[in-house]
Amino acid sequence: MAYRQMIRLFFLVLVAGMASGCSLVFKDSGGKKIANYDDRSIVFGWLDMSESGDRLDRVVFEQLKPVTKKKYYTMGIIRQEKGYIVYHIGMPEGTFKLSNFTGHSCLINPFFMCDAGTIYDMPRQGSTGGIVVGKSGAYYLGALKYKRVKTGFFEAGKFEIEEDKDPPSQEAMLKAIHEKLQYRFPDQMQRLESVLGEQG
Repeated sequence: MAYRQMIRLFFLVLVAGMASGCSLVFKDSGGKKIANYDDRSIVFGWLDMSESGDRLDRVVFEQLKPVTKKKYYTMGIIRQEKGYIVYHIGMPEGTFKLSNFTGHSCLINPFFMCDAGTIYDMPRQGSTGGIVVGKSGAYYLGALKYKRVKTGFFEAGKFEIEEDKDPPSQEAMLKAIHEKLQYRFPDQMQRLESVLGEQG
């Protein structure tokens, strides 16, 4: 009995850790924890993965301009009923584009008998999933939807990203981010409150 309880506790801790993930530790592209958010922006958007059947694990943004060797940012993720809010509260000025996202599916949700996961690489060209971040503020990436593309029996799977025409409102997304981060990042969430105040 003690062995079963220990295994159950292990899985509860594992699930809790995966659920919280590292989305509450925002880092620069070089992997360093951001110490000062004064000149940083909140970037947020929406990704509907319902057609893939995968649970979204990781979303990576790539900095295109200014050009730098350390150019990748890992976004935070908030799961909603129909999809995922993706966000980062420490983006510097520059031009960014969705680089890739990772998903996995499980026989029994959320984390039991899961596959190894799939990395979905975005096309290098085109504006889909792109955004220009200027002075410190809140920037909306847009609402995207994964679409499976039919292929032949022996062909590798393909997908497209299109606009999602029925996402949550921007206000609802910002409120969800605020609710998740208000105690960990009070200064940035004060900025977010002012943005919400201006909207409503």
